[in-house]
Amino acid sequence: MSYLVRIRPEAERDVRDAVSWYEEQRPGLGRELIIELDAVYERLAENPRLYTDIRRGIRRAIVRRFPYGVFYLVTDT
Repeated sequence: MSYLVRIRPEAERDVRDAVSWYEEQRPGLGRELIIELDAVYERLAENPRLYTDIRRGIRRAIVRRFPYGVFYLVTDT
């Protein structure tokens, strides 16, 4: 069973900004960030409780190779 992963508009803007910045540093690096984020989203869709609850229902998944974390909530809806 897969679960729905919803990304807030604010997070989408942050990702776009980060991808642009990484692309300026080295062409293709922004795309690599997207690949790593997609892998996190896939893991969350398969097992949303995989990562530790760090504070009142908020969980954090660390992005490999990049200094980012995906903060998220698991809901029943």
